[in-house]
This record gives sequence, structure tokens and C-alpha cells, in this order.
Amino acid sequence: MKNTIIIVFITTLFTCKAQQSTVSLHNSAEAFGINGYYYKDFNNYLNVFEDTWVYTNGNTSLTTTLQKKAMVHVTTSDLSSDYYTDVVIGEYKFIENGIEKINTLQNLLNNYSDPYDYNMVMTSVSISSDINTCINCQPRDIYLRGSYSEPNCDRWMSPVLSMRYFVENGVEKILLYFNSGERFMTDMYGNPPPCNEYALPFGEYILIKQD
Repeated sequence: MKNTIIIVFITTLFTCKAQQSTVSLHNSAEAFGINGYYYKDFNNYLNVFEDTWVYTNGNTSLTTTLQKKAMVHVTTSDLSSDYYTDVVIGEYKFIENGIEKINTLQNLLNNYSDPYDYNMVMTSVSISSDINTCINCQPRDIYLRGSYSEPNCDRWMSPVLSMRYFVENGVEKILLYFNSGERFMTDMYGNPPPCNEYALPFGEYILIKQD
């Protein structure tokens, strides 16, 4: 009887621990990236971003396709990071003055286990009422932050990338903000950036959901 009680106690202990390791991705009270944790999109805020979105200005356009991936395992070889999270990944095509500057949409055909193999990775979600600096935001707009990369421009710091989902006159839109995340012109060894600029210019883009 004593052995049975011990087994039940141990099982219950591990069950409770597993439950405690799953926390909300939205403004988690826990620091993001704790080993063994799962940061879950309990409210399905990420779902509204899943689709193809297009910005157009004359013969210049930006197209991005976004997908939600649940319980993605994020880890490093030294296990300094080893956790699970829900994310939004994406790829894009940018045409400037009728000339295609970059197109990574085909990369979505690859089912990468590492989300950072995609060129857009959004790993932080907030509601705009949580953010004091969100200009012209409505209280329930959904705001994502993450990283951006280009295959032929591997800079040492990821630029700032954020997306705000909102509805205007019944039309679903995303405000995409893209800017430099680099503070210095050279790396710690004095080397200049491996490329002068990204194919996608820094700035703000309002993209409309495609039906």
C-alpha cells in the first residue's frame, strides 16, 4: 500500500510540474525563453495573421504569406535555450518599380523544425492596450514583434520588425514596421556589414488581407 501511495504522489508531482511549465505567450509573467517551458497562444491571437497580405504603391508591392506554427522547439547546441513556443513564420516578395528585388515565398514549402530558418519569425504577442507607445492603436489591435532576415544579407544584428493587426472599415490590415536594429557601423572586430542594405527598404507598410 505504501508503494502505491508513493507512485501516485510522484505521478501527481510530475503532472503538476508539466502543467506549470505551460504559460501564456501573451504578456507572460514568466521571462521568455526559460528552459523546459512552453509559451502557448491560448487566445489564438496569432491565428488572425495567417494568410497572404499585400502592400501596393503604384508598381511597387510587398507580398507576405504568414503561417502559425504551434509548439515549435527552440534550442541551441549548448542548450542555453531549450523551450517550446507558438510562433508566426513568414516569407515575402518585394517588387520595386516593377522589378522583383527579392522573393523568398518558395521557402514556405520547406517544413523546417527550426523557425529561424524562415526569414520572418514573430515570437512576441501583445494587445495594443498593453503598449503605451502604440500610436493610433485601437484597444484590441494585436501586435507582434520578431526578426527579419534576407538570404543574401546576413548582418550581425536582426533589424526591428513588428506587425500590428487591425480592421479598418471592415477590411483586415497589417501595419508592418521595419527598421534597423544595429547601433554600430562595424562589428566588435571592426568589420563593416556584409551588405550595404536590405532589398526591402526600411519603413512602414500597410498590407491588406487577400481573399
